[in-house]
Amino acid sequence: MALQGNCIYTSYSASGETENVTVTNPDGSETTETRNIMVAVSESFSDVYVVIDAVALETNYHILPDNTTEKLQQAFVDFAGYTSKAARDTDKTDILFNSTTQIEVFDYNSNVYSQSYVEVKKYPGMDNLVDV
Repeated sequence: MALQGNCIYTSYSASGETENVTVTNPDGSETTETRNIMVAVSESFSDVYVVIDAVALETNYHILPDNTTEKLQQAFVDFAGYTSKAARDTDKTDILFNSTTQIEVFDYNSNVYSQSYVEVKKYPGMDNLVDV
């Protein structure tokens, strides 16, 4: 399974300018940090071929105020865009773009890749992709 169609991929890069930001630390103290100002760079792709590279299930345990433990699981999906299926099959490292999204509501009784492709189509700019 894969996705194909037109999409817009947005990445962020440093503008070359900086700004000072006041940060409140966990102990309540404040410090000033200099950070790069990031700018969005969007690129349109026609007839792009998008595949899932990896799916990772992360489990975290939180201790609640009543000393019970809460188990939280999240599924992260790495995906990449290629010029075509043939290009992907020839060289998996020759990508147009790649990113990660999260499966918002993971269903253990459903196919993980089907759920992953649904989430990729929800990613900003990927809503015109169709299953192939």
